Formats: sequence, C-alpha cells, structure tokens
Amino acid sequence: MKPPHKKTAKRTGTSKTKKSAVPLTDGQDAPGTSKPDFRHERRRVRGRSAKSGYKTLDANEAVARVAYALNEVIAIYPITPASPMGEWADAWAASGVKTLWGTVPAVFEMQSEGGAAGAIHGALQTGALSTTFTSSQGLLLMIPNMYKIAGELTPAVF
Repeated sequence: MKPPHKKTAKRTGTSKTKKSAVPLTDGQDAPGTSKPDFRHERRRVRGRSAKSGYKTLDANEAVARVAYALNEVIAIYPITPASPMGEWADAWAASGVKTLWGTVPAVFEMQSEGGAAGAIHGALQTGALSTTFTSSQGLLLMIPNMYKIAGELTPAVF
C-alpha cells in the first residue's frame, strides 16, 4: 500500500521541477518586514496550483493588510497598546506599498484617540475611504466623534 500523498509547494524563484516539502510560511514578521502583495493571483491553471503562497498570519496582520489595501486615509494613535496594526500600516506606507487602487494611503499619526476620530471624520466628509485602529478604551474616547458622524448620516465603520 502506498503512503498518502503529501502536498508540496513550489518555492517561488526556483526551477519548475524542484519541490520542497517545507510549507511556505514566515510566521509572524516584525512590523514592516514583509510587504503585502495586493495583486490578484490566478490560483488554478489547468487543474493545478499556479502559485502557492501560503503564509501564516495572526488576525491583527490579516485585518491590517485588508484595511491598508482598501483605504486612502489611515489615522493612527500609536501609543494605544492594542495591537501592531497601526505600526504595520505606517511601515507599509513608508516603504511605498500601493493599495488596490494603485496609491499609497496617507497615514497620519495623531496626538490622541479623539484626534484620530476627528481626522477620520474629516476624511469621510471629503469622500475618502478611511480607517483607524484602536483598542476598546480608545473606542470609548472616539464616541463623541462617532455621534457627530452618525448624526450627519455619513457612512463609516469603526
């Protein structure tokens, strides 16, 4: 009886015949060390994998990648110890990583959580797609701005 077939991933940059049994994972990278690739990839070509690029991420980095890829303005207050999401967005913008829209988002470092919410409010008023990253305590400090945004019937997600 044959042993079960193990899927192997081709390493990018090597010949087509060379395969590796090691999964292509980087684990958790330090903020800004891995540039996200937001281009669409073809996953299947004639029934086999065209490019296998599995990467192990934690939820914070996964959400930060999506938020970075879809927004034009990112207001951060980096002292909040919730997660490294703001640091990753700042590092990606500093290294010139483009979003799905082909631009590098404007990342603003604010002096308080209320300032970050105010910056998001202003960006939303201009029609820009914008986001911020905060903790539960920081969200409480954003409530006055959130009431103002809701009162103006401006679509936003916090």
